Amino acid sequence: MRLDAYLVENELVRSRARAKALISAGKVQVAGEIKDKASFNVPEGAEVVLLESDHHYVSRSAFKLKGLLDAVDVPIKGAVVLDVGSSTGGFTQVSLEMGAKHVYAVDVGTDQLHESLRSDKRITLYERTDARDLTPKMCPLEPSVMVMDVSFISLEKIIPTVLAEIDSIFHVCCLVKPQFEVGQESIDKKGIVTSEGERLRALSNVEACLNKQGFEVGHDMEAALHGGDGNIEYMVYAHRP
Repeated sequence: MRLDAYLVENELVRSRARAKALISAGKVQVAGEIKDKASFNVPEGAEVVLLESDHHYVSRSAFKLKGLLDAVDVPIKGAVVLDVGSSTGGFTQVSLEMGAKHVYAVDVGTDQLHESLRSDKRITLYERTDARDLTPKMCPLEPSVMVMDVSFISLEKIIPTVLAEIDSIFHVCCLVKPQFEVGQESIDKKGIVTSEGERLRALSNVEACLNKQGFEVGHDMEAALHGGDGNIEYMVYAHRP
Protein backbone atom coordinates (compact mmCIF):
# COMPACT_ATOMS: atom_id res chain seq x y z
CA MET A 1 0.00 0.00 0.00
CA ARG A 2 1.21 3.51 -0.80
CA LEU A 3 2.49 5.41 2.21
CA ASP A 4 0.00 8.27 1.87
CA ALA A 5 -2.87 5.80 1.56
CA TYR A 6 -1.56 3.86 4.57
CA LEU A 7 -1.63 6.95 6.78
CA VAL A 8 -5.26 7.66 5.86
CA GLU A 9 -6.40 4.04 6.02
CA ASN A 10 -4.93 3.65 9.51
CA GLU A 11 -6.41 6.96 10.64
CA LEU A 12 -3.04 8.54 11.37
CA VAL A 13 -3.99 11.66 9.40
CA ARG A 14 -7.21 13.38 8.38
CA SER A 15 -6.75 13.37 4.61
CA ARG A 16 -4.56 12.21 1.72
CA ALA A 17 -3.43 15.81 1.21
CA ARG A 18 -2.29 16.05 4.83
CA ALA A 19 -0.49 12.72 4.47
CA LYS A 20 1.44 13.94 1.43
CA ALA A 21 2.39 17.15 3.22
CA LEU A 22 3.81 15.30 6.22
CA ILE A 23 5.64 12.79 4.02
CA SER A 24 7.27 15.45 1.82
CA ALA A 25 8.32 17.33 4.96
CA GLY A 26 10.19 14.27 6.22
CA LYS A 27 7.83 13.71 9.13
CA VAL A 28 7.11 10.02 8.51
CA GLN A 29 9.28 7.05 9.45
CA VAL A 30 8.86 3.54 8.10
CA ALA A 31 10.82 0.81 9.89
CA GLY A 32 13.00 3.48 11.47
CA GLU A 33 13.83 5.32 8.23
CA ILE A 34 12.46 8.65 7.00
CA LYS A 35 10.44 8.24 3.80
CA ASP A 36 9.70 11.35 1.76
CA LYS A 37 7.79 9.86 -1.17
CA ALA A 38 4.03 9.40 -0.92
CA SER A 39 4.23 6.56 -3.43
CA PHE A 40 6.56 4.49 -1.20
CA ASN A 41 5.16 0.98 -0.79
CA VAL A 42 4.80 0.15 2.92
CA PRO A 43 6.06 -3.40 3.60
CA GLU A 44 3.61 -5.63 5.43
CA GLY A 45 4.14 -5.43 9.19
CA ALA A 46 6.45 -2.40 9.02
CA GLU A 47 6.15 0.14 11.84
CA VAL A 48 5.00 3.52 10.58
CA VAL A 49 5.56 6.50 12.89
CA LEU A 50 4.51 10.14 12.57
CA LEU A 51 7.24 12.47 13.86
CA GLU A 52 4.73 15.31 13.98
CA SER A 53 1.28 14.57 15.37
CA ASP A 54 -1.58 15.49 13.05
CA HIS A 55 -3.82 16.13 16.05
CA HIS A 56 -3.92 15.09 19.68
CA TYR A 57 -6.49 12.40 19.04
CA VAL A 58 -5.26 8.88 18.37
CA SER A 59 -7.63 8.40 15.42
CA ARG A 60 -9.99 10.25 13.08
CA SER A 61 -12.94 8.46 14.65
CA ALA A 62 -12.51 10.60 17.76
CA PHE A 63 -13.79 13.62 15.84
CA LYS A 64 -16.97 11.72 14.98
CA LEU A 65 -17.89 10.95 18.59
CA LYS A 66 -16.79 14.42 19.68
CA GLY A 67 -19.10 15.92 17.08
CA LEU A 68 -22.06 14.01 18.49
CA LEU A 69 -21.23 14.87 22.09
CA ASP A 70 -20.97 18.54 21.14
CA ALA A 71 -24.47 18.34 19.66
CA VAL A 72 -26.32 16.40 22.36
CA ASP A 73 -26.00 16.04 26.13
CA VAL A 74 -24.88 12.48 26.83
CA PRO A 75 -24.19 11.75 30.53
CA ILE A 76 -20.61 10.52 30.16
CA LYS A 77 -19.07 12.56 32.99
CA GLY A 78 -18.55 10.22 35.93
CA ALA A 79 -19.94 7.26 33.98
CA VAL A 80 -18.48 3.88 33.12
CA VAL A 81 -18.33 3.42 29.34
CA LEU A 82 -18.27 0.30 27.17
CA ASP A 83 -16.39 0.94 23.91
CA VAL A 84 -17.29 -1.71 21.33
CA GLY A 85 -14.82 -1.80 18.45
CA SER A 86 -12.24 0.27 20.30
CA SER A 87 -9.45 -0.20 17.71
CA THR A 88 -6.79 2.51 18.28
CA GLY A 89 -8.95 4.11 20.96
CA GLY A 90 -10.48 7.26 19.49
CA PHE A 91 -13.86 6.77 21.17
CA THR A 92 -12.17 5.68 24.40
CA GLN A 93 -9.96 8.79 24.41
CA VAL A 94 -12.91 11.14 23.87
CA SER A 95 -14.94 9.38 26.56
CA LEU A 96 -12.16 9.88 29.09
CA GLU A 97 -11.69 13.50 28.06
CA MET A 98 -15.42 14.03 28.60
CA GLY A 99 -15.08 12.75 32.16
CA ALA A 100 -15.77 9.01 32.03
CA LYS A 101 -14.34 7.38 35.15
CA HIS A 102 -13.61 4.07 33.43
CA VAL A 103 -13.79 2.53 29.95
CA TYR A 104 -14.07 -1.12 28.97
CA ALA A 105 -12.42 -1.18 25.52
CA VAL A 106 -13.36 -4.23 23.44
CA ASP A 107 -12.04 -5.26 20.03
CA VAL A 108 -11.71 -8.47 18.03
CA GLY A 109 -8.24 -7.38 16.93
CA THR A 110 -5.01 -7.20 18.87
CA ASP A 111 -2.22 -4.65 19.44
CA GLN A 112 -4.39 -1.84 18.07
CA LEU A 113 -4.95 0.39 21.11
CA HIS A 114 -2.64 3.40 20.90
CA GLU A 115 0.39 3.20 23.18
CA SER A 116 -0.60 6.48 24.86
CA LEU A 117 -3.71 4.77 26.21
CA ARG A 118 -2.33 1.34 27.09
CA SER A 119 -0.95 2.40 30.46
CA ASP A 120 -4.08 4.33 31.50
CA LYS A 121 -5.50 2.59 34.57
CA ARG A 122 -8.95 3.91 33.72
CA ILE A 123 -9.08 1.51 30.78
CA THR A 124 -9.78 -2.22 30.90
CA LEU A 125 -8.80 -3.67 27.53
CA TYR A 126 -10.32 -6.82 26.07
CA GLU A 127 -8.48 -7.79 22.88
CA ARG A 128 -9.38 -10.72 20.63
CA THR A 129 -12.87 -10.36 22.08
CA ASP A 130 -16.17 -10.37 20.21
CA ALA A 131 -18.51 -7.97 22.01
CA ARG A 132 -21.24 -10.59 21.67
CA ASP A 133 -19.26 -12.78 24.05
CA LEU A 134 -19.20 -10.20 26.85
CA THR A 135 -20.72 -11.13 30.20
CA PRO A 136 -21.61 -9.00 33.23
CA LYS A 137 -18.65 -10.53 35.08
CA MET A 138 -16.33 -9.00 32.48
CA CYS A 139 -17.76 -5.53 33.20
CA PRO A 140 -18.16 -5.49 36.99
CA LEU A 141 -18.29 -1.69 37.13
CA GLU A 142 -21.59 -1.85 35.22
CA PRO A 143 -21.24 0.52 32.25
CA SER A 144 -24.16 2.87 31.69
CA VAL A 145 -22.95 4.23 28.34
CA MET A 146 -21.97 2.26 25.25
CA VAL A 147 -20.08 3.77 22.31
CA MET A 148 -19.68 1.74 19.12
CA ASP A 149 -17.52 1.88 16.00
CA VAL A 150 -17.35 -1.47 14.23
CA SER A 151 -16.44 -2.51 10.69
CA PHE A 152 -17.19 -5.45 8.40
CA ILE A 153 -20.30 -6.37 10.39
CA SER A 154 -23.75 -4.86 10.75
CA LEU A 155 -24.62 -3.13 14.01
CA GLU A 156 -27.89 -5.06 13.90
CA LYS A 157 -25.92 -8.24 14.57
CA ILE A 158 -24.23 -6.82 17.66
CA ILE A 159 -26.58 -4.40 19.40
CA PRO A 160 -29.29 -6.88 20.54
CA THR A 161 -26.86 -9.35 22.10
CA VAL A 162 -24.74 -6.77 23.92
CA LEU A 163 -27.71 -4.84 25.31
CA ALA A 164 -29.39 -8.05 26.46
CA GLU A 165 -26.26 -9.25 28.25
CA ILE A 166 -24.97 -5.94 29.65
CA ASP A 167 -28.29 -4.62 30.89
CA SER A 168 -26.77 -1.75 32.87
CA ILE A 169 -26.45 0.26 29.64
CA PHE A 170 -28.90 3.15 29.36
CA HIS A 171 -27.20 5.29 26.70
CA VAL A 172 -25.81 4.31 23.29
CA CYS A 173 -23.69 6.36 20.87
CA CYS A 174 -22.97 4.47 17.67
CA LEU A 175 -21.31 5.17 14.35
CA VAL A 176 -23.44 3.88 11.48
CA LYS A 177 -21.36 2.87 8.46
CA PRO A 178 -23.80 2.27 5.57
CA GLN A 179 -21.23 0.23 3.64
CA PHE A 180 -21.53 -2.48 6.29
CA GLU A 181 -25.30 -2.23 6.68
CA VAL A 182 -26.49 -2.50 3.06
CA GLY A 183 -26.16 -5.29 0.51
CA GLN A 184 -23.30 -5.51 -2.00
CA GLU A 185 -25.68 -4.39 -4.74
CA SER A 186 -25.81 -0.96 -3.09
CA ILE A 187 -22.02 -0.47 -3.05
CA ASP A 188 -20.08 0.76 -6.07
CA LYS A 189 -16.73 -0.54 -7.29
CA LYS A 190 -14.88 1.80 -4.94
CA GLY A 191 -16.80 0.53 -1.91
CA ILE A 192 -18.98 3.65 -1.67
CA VAL A 193 -22.71 3.76 -0.95
CA THR A 194 -23.58 6.52 -3.39
CA SER A 195 -27.36 6.43 -2.96
CA GLU A 196 -28.63 8.74 -0.23
CA GLY A 197 -31.75 6.60 -0.04
CA GLU A 198 -29.69 3.50 0.73
CA ARG A 199 -27.63 5.35 3.32
CA LEU A 200 -30.74 6.61 5.07
CA ARG A 201 -32.26 3.13 4.93
CA ALA A 202 -29.17 1.80 6.72
CA LEU A 203 -29.54 4.52 9.35
CA SER A 204 -33.25 3.77 9.77
CA ASN A 205 -32.60 0.04 10.17
CA VAL A 206 -30.07 0.60 12.95
CA GLU A 207 -32.42 2.99 14.73
CA ALA A 208 -35.25 0.45 14.42
CA CYS A 209 -32.94 -2.15 15.95
CA LEU A 210 -32.31 0.14 18.92
CA ASN A 211 -36.05 0.74 19.26
CA LYS A 212 -36.63 -3.02 19.46
CA GLN A 213 -34.26 -3.16 22.43
CA GLY A 214 -36.35 -0.55 24.27
CA PHE A 215 -34.25 2.49 23.34
CA GLU A 216 -35.46 5.81 21.97
CA VAL A 217 -33.38 7.69 19.41
CA GLY A 218 -32.62 11.12 20.79
CA HIS A 219 -30.44 12.45 17.99
CA ASP A 220 -28.83 11.47 14.71
CA MET A 221 -26.51 13.39 12.42
CA GLU A 222 -24.05 13.00 9.60
CA ALA A 223 -20.65 12.20 11.09
CA ALA A 224 -18.18 15.08 11.33
CA LEU A 225 -15.82 13.28 8.94
CA HIS A 226 -16.39 10.83 6.11
CA GLY A 227 -14.99 7.33 6.49
CA GLY A 228 -11.40 6.75 5.40
CA ASP A 229 -12.74 5.29 2.16
CA GLY A 230 -14.93 8.33 1.49
CA ASN A 231 -18.26 6.95 2.68
CA ILE A 232 -20.76 9.26 4.36
CA GLU A 233 -21.44 7.93 7.87
CA TYR A 234 -23.82 8.82 10.69
CA MET A 235 -23.70 9.19 14.46
CA VAL A 236 -26.72 8.10 16.52
CA TYR A 237 -27.55 8.70 20.17
CA ALA A 238 -30.24 6.57 21.82
CA HIS A 239 -31.34 6.08 25.42
CA ARG A 240 -33.71 4.06 27.54
CA PRO A 241 -36.84 6.12 28.35
